[in-house]
Order: sequence, then structure tokens, then C-alpha cells
Amino acid sequence: MRETLFRATPWLVFAAVAVLAIVASRIERASYDRDIGLLFKNHTRRVESAIQQRMGSYVDAHYSGVGLFAASDNVTEDEWRNFVRAIRLVERYPGVNGLGYAVAVSHRKRDEFVASIRKVSGSKYDITPSGERDDYYAIKFIEPIESNRPALGFDMGSESTRRTAMDAARDRGVPVLSGQVVLVQDAAKTPGFLLYVPVYDSDQPVVPAADRRRVHRGWVYAPFIAEDFFRGVLAQDLAQLRADVSFVIRDAEADESMYAHVPDKRSADGLSSTSEIDLYGRVWNIEFAPTLAFWRKSPRRTDTLLLTAGLLLGAALFFAVFVLGATRRRALALATEMTSELNAQTTALRRSNEELDSFAHIASHDLKEPLRGMHNYANFVVEDYAELLPESGVSMLETIAAMATRMTALIDRLLYFSKVGRTELGIRPVDLDKVLTGVLETLEIRLEEKGTAVHVPRPLPVVTCDMARVVEIFSNLVTNAMKYNDKVNPQIEIGFIDGAVPQFYVKDNGIGIPESHHEAVFRIFKRLHKQDAFDGGTGAGLTIAKKIVERHNGRMWIESIVSEGTTFYFTLGGESDA
Repeated sequence: MRETLFRATPWLVFAAVAVLAIVASRIERASYDRDIGLLFKNHTRRVESAIQQRMGSYVDAHYSGVGLFAASDNVTEDEWRNFVRAIRLVERYPGVNGLGYAVAVSHRKRDEFVASIRKVSGSKYDITPSGERDDYYAIKFIEPIESNRPALGFDMGSESTRRTAMDAARDRGVPVLSGQVVLVQDAAKTPGFLLYVPVYDSDQPVVPAADRRRVHRGWVYAPFIAEDFFRGVLAQDLAQLRADVSFVIRDAEADESMYAHVPDKRSADGLSSTSEIDLYGRVWNIEFAPTLAFWRKSPRRTDTLLLTAGLLLGAALFFAVFVLGATRRRALALATEMTSELNAQTTALRRSNEELDSFAHIASHDLKEPLRGMHNYANFVVEDYAELLPESGVSMLETIAAMATRMTALIDRLLYFSKVGRTELGIRPVDLDKVLTGVLETLEIRLEEKGTAVHVPRPLPVVTCDMARVVEIFSNLVTNAMKYNDKVNPQIEIGFIDGAVPQFYVKDNGIGIPESHHEAVFRIFKRLHKQDAFDGGTGAGLTIAKKIVERHNGRMWIESIVSEGTTFYFTLGGESDA
């Protein structure tokens, strides 16, 4: 039974580690999916908000026109032209095709209305399309006239989509957006829409519903070519986001799309979504999808790396335990053979068997913690059976123990690196001078052993940050400055450069870093020297420090001269758009 247990132990160890690796990988993947989903959702909300805010600014321009009519009983074409120029419509409201004024004219007064406009303007103004109708919702004037001349005199009431929106604005006393139309001034015949705000001949700021038709005077309105409108939103309000999100906008009551923004090939990922926004009585459907640019800018997945590392660790543990089991079997066979030939060694062999049984019991217990078990097994065998093993066997076990320790450290640092990117920061004002004092007190003994002198030219400022994380930054940078120094009198200087965003630095007179490795030193587990050189290490410290800096919307960079020294610079906040 005991021998069967020993033979099965390597497989049990591998299975336990593999299960742990799979569970950890799935947890990491779930966390990644949640975070990336929230990031994309934030992008879609920014698109919706930009459209709503932009349309709101156009409504404000309409009400400025309403104010002009409230101040004058007879607004002329020249006054309207001067008003539109004064509000700088083209410059301040990109995407709007113009701003006009339309009035309701009865069939009985049609000719009189046309004649009055011709008399004032000297133009050949007429109401189009021709034909007799009970009433006309005619465009009286619109600016800029150069790009909108075909629309002048157009009877918007002759088309049901426009008329429905105009009647709703008049009767409800609020801005109303029309359904999808084709503007008469759009030679390309692309999708468009109109925004209407009613004008009333009344001294009351809010006209009662029962009086609205009686005192109705006309509509301030704006025509929009959909492509121009949405390009204006993308160019200004969504300039930083437009490459990351693909979207198609449709009027809820129309089959064809109003506008499609597809900057590159859309991803088939499940992040795609559809939302609705209600804009002044009109519902628009927006279909969102992430772009390839979105994925290139997103945080990298680490679940596969975590799974791979776990499986490699499981394989290493399997090998270590298998070797221990084979060693035990060889020792037992040797003891049996020597019992018949050397009675003098019977007692020693019995003691050896008892120790092996004891060791097996300990191994069975400790393998429940596989990250420690490999290290313990190797050390136990080296300590107890070095005399029975060849030198190559002892060396191999020592290497396994070192591998277990390094693998444990690598996994710990890898998990910590992953956690650093998700853990919420405890942001508050922090006196960095006190932080640095604490770090130097902690490293005081090592600094004295290395004979390293630390110079701080002036007290560090108070900065809004996560104090515990910033302690890690200074600890990593000071430790590296102390380790990678081969000078007789090692020197470290710690300070900052004034500016809108202070630039902190840790400077040493050590071995320096070649320029070709300035980026490589920030890669996780990347060491430029042999594992046992300069007191060893996992090669994760700078990666974690840079990650913490980036979590504070800062950046970290290097200036170095080989054999003369290195300066690490970093900022905390204020450079998220850099």
C-alpha cells in the first residue's frame, strides 16, 4: 500500500498543481473580461453623451434665434443673416448645415406672402413644390444662403416626416427632432434630419397649451446632413475615442442606417452591444462594436501565462517527486542486497528505512502545499542522504530546490503584478519626504553594508497618491541603485524637478544600462545579468514600479551612461494623455 502511494505521489502532485493553475487562470480571465467589458461600456456611454451634448448645444443656438424674434416684431432677412454670423454658426457648431426660419402660410394668403418677400429682397422667391395645398410651412430665410439656396421657399409641410415634427413642436412647445429625410439642398441625397423649435407671438415665457396654435408665429429650425453632423461630433467631442469604437446609427423607425463609423475591421468579440437614445422626441438606435485599435490599447490577458506557469511548476514538481521515489526504491534494493552480505550494516539500513518512512510521511503532508513541497523534498534528501548519492545527484537536487524557490518567487511576483493593475488605489495627499525617510530607515543596514551614501538635496513635496504603492516605487529604485553599483564609494541621489507635474528621480553612480536595454529592463522577469550576479532577484521589481506609476497616470523613463551611472525618472499623475 505504501509503495503504491509513493508511486502515485508524482501524479497526485501534478494533478493538484494543474487544478490550482486552471482555477487561478479562470479567475484571472473572468476578472479580465469584467474589466474590459466595463472599459468598452464606458466608451459607448461617452459616444451617447457626446451626441446628446452636441444636440443640446444646437438647441441653445435655436433658442438664441427665438430670442431674436421675441425682441423684434419684424425680423428681416439682413437681421437674420447678421444674427447667424454673430453666433459664428459654422465655426462653433460644426455639423449643422444652416439655421433658418419657417412660417405657416394659409392658402388664402400665399400670394400676398410671396409678393411681400419679393418686394423686400428683390429676389424671385417662391414656395415650392408647386401646387395648391390648404397651408404651407415655407422656409422664409436660411443662412448661410450660399449652401442652402435650393431650400429657400421650400414648403416643409408638403412632406409628412417634416410636417409631423413641425406640428409636434408647435403643439407641445418644445424642440422636436424629425425623422430621417433627404435635404433638398443635399445634392448627394444622403440621410439627414431637422430640428425645430417653435416661435410664439406672446409676452409669456411659457405659452399655455390651449393658446399655442393661436399665437404660433413660426419655427427656428436647422437642417442636418447626418454624415456632417456625426463627423463633427467625432472630430471634436470624440477625437480621442474615435479609433477605438465602431458604431452604426439608425432612426428607430427607418430601415437604413443614418451613419456608420467603422475606422477599421470590427471585432467579432461579444462586447458588441446596442443602445437607444431619446433625442427631442426621436429615438436613435446605436450598434456598437470594438475595433482592432481598441484591443491593441487594452490591457494584456495574463490568464494563459498564469496557466502555463502553473503547468510548468506542476511538471517540475512531478519530476522532483519522481526522482525522490526512484532514489528511495534504489536505496531499499541496495539495503536488501547488503543485508545478506553485510550483517554489520543491518542496523544502519534499518535506521535508513525508518528515516525514509518518516520522510515519506512528511512528504505526503507537505505536498498539500505544492509550491513548498518541491523545495522541502529536495533539501531533506540533500541533508539526509548526501553520502548515499553521487555528487551529480546532490547537485541536481540543489538545483531543483533553487528552481522551486525561484518558481515560487516568480509566481508570487506574477500574481502580484496582475493584482497591481486591478487593486483600487488609496489616493490621498501624501508627504513624500516622510515616505522616503521611512524607506531609507528600512534599508539602512543594507546601505551601511554596501557603504552607500544617500543624498537628498531638498525635502520632497506633498503629492496626491497611494502611499503604500509609492513606498514600493522608492524601495525598488533605491534597492536597484544600491545593488547594481561596483564603485568604491557608491552614491545615490534622490530628488525632484519642479514643474506643473513634478519629476522625481533616483540617481546612482553604478554600472549603468546600455541604451539598447532601456525598454527591456521594464519587462517582467527580464534580467541583464546572470541569475546569481548582483545579489540575484526575480527581475520583476522595475516592472511593478512602472506599473504603479502608470496606475497613477504617470510615466517612468531612464537616462544612463554605461560605467557612469543611471537615473530613473518618474511622475505621479498629470500625464495620462501623454
